[in-house]
Amino acid sequence: MKAPVLVSGIVLLALIGAGGGYLGGQRLDGQVTAPGYAGPLPADVATSPTPGPTPSSTPSVPLIRKTPQPNPLEALNLDDLEFKTRNFTVTGDVAGQVRLSIRVPAGWVLNPTKDKPSEVRFVDPSGERAVRVQSALSPEQSVKDSLEVLMTQLQSSQPYQNDLQPLYQGVGQVKDDDGKLRPVATLVYTYIPGATTRYVIVRFVATGDGDVATISMSVTGLPKEQKVLEKILAEATASVRVRD
Repeated sequence: MKAPVLVSGIVLLALIGAGGGYLGGQRLDGQVTAPGYAGPLPADVATSPTPGPTPSSTPSVPLIRKTPQPNPLEALNLDDLEFKTRNFTVTGDVAGQVRLSIRVPAGWVLNPTKDKPSEVRFVDPSGERAVRVQSALSPEQSVKDSLEVLMTQLQSSQPYQNDLQPLYQGVGQVKDDDGKLRPVATLVYTYIPGATTRYVIVRFVATGDGDVATISMSVTGLPKEQKVLEKILAEATASVRVRD
């Protein structure tokens, strides 16, 4: 199996502010990096916290960000993971049925997303980690533009209390299993949807000849599993393809 190589600056899955604004006003453009990454995914990138909504009047109860509880699960061990190619079909309003294949950890269960036939998830036995894959996207939107649209959606959908923290975002290229460069756009962030912090990498991938986003994917897990989640994303990015 060929090791995926990411060239230039980024790596997950995608949520970016329209109108030219990235979270925290920061855009990271990288350089050629080590195999497996489109660019660095540092957990300590300095970014400004995403501001919460400005109330029209002073609320009776001030908004307070959540304090995360420790997750008792043992962190994933990369040496314990075996990757397997999975075939599946999604359906979109524009593209109709799309047959896909992707390499994900063996034993993770395929779950179609309820009320969203263009998307599936591969969920680990604990239910705490997942790989999300979506296709049948807009036929004219680049990976960069897709990331910007998603960021706008993320900023507007997450309440202040969930403490959304963007860690990295950028655009770059990744080598697929055949050695061909694929344009990608990536966002890394953490948030607290429940009791514990979630670590999310979102990525848009162009599997065609140009930079139009044909795949949206994300990997979700625990902050202490950052390196393993990056490897899972690298395998998924290099292997995902539309089947004839």
